[in-house]
Formats: sequence, structure tokens, C-alpha cells
Amino acid sequence: MRNAEDVLHASRIRDAVLRIRDYTQGMDQAAFVSQSLISDAVSMNFLAIGENASKLSAAARALTSGIEWRDAINLRHRIAHGYEDLSLSILWSIVVVELDPLRAAAERIMARS
Repeated sequence: MRNAEDVLHASRIRDAVLRIRDYTQGMDQAAFVSQSLISDAVSMNFLAIGENASKLSAAARALTSGIEWRDAINLRHRIAHGYEDLSLSILWSIVVVELDPLRAAAERIMARS
């Protein structure tokens, strides 16, 4: 039986990843760091990812080995409660390294939940 809540939260994660990809298409780190409108939009989508990750069931998380859901949730907390201390270079690193696996994990949850 499909878990509609997990599918909903995974689809929101996937959509946030797609928006981040759209916002940062063709950018390098210097462009990202210099454009506060883009970095703010990306940060808001990381908030959405972390919020929805916190609502995934343990069963859904178990479908996605290799994804550190706690890290996504902690990033959400860091953005929400300490934005002035947020390193844009770390955010950029997450965009470059973590987004594709995160999207694949969300799609796996959507397909199997």
C-alpha cells in the first residue's frame, strides 16, 4: 500500500531540488555567491527540503541508503535560525554534490511508497 504522506513530502523535495537546479543553471560558485537573489531563493528551497525530510516516515527513509536525511533537516534549522552565519560556499557545495542523489532518493520514495 502506498503511503500518500511520504509521496507528498518526497514530491515536494523533488520539486525543490528542480527549482534549485533551475535557479543555478549555468552558474559557478562566484556567480552564486555574488547574486543574493539566487542564494536567497536556493536557501528557501533548502528550507522546504529539510522541512519535508523531517516528515518522511522511517520506512521511506530506509528506501534511500546513502542519503543523510538528518543533514538535510539540520541544514533547514541552520538556515531558519542562523542565516547570517550560513556559508554560501557550503551551500554551493551542497548544490553541486548533493542535489542529484537527493532528487533520485525522492523519486525512489515516490515510486515505492
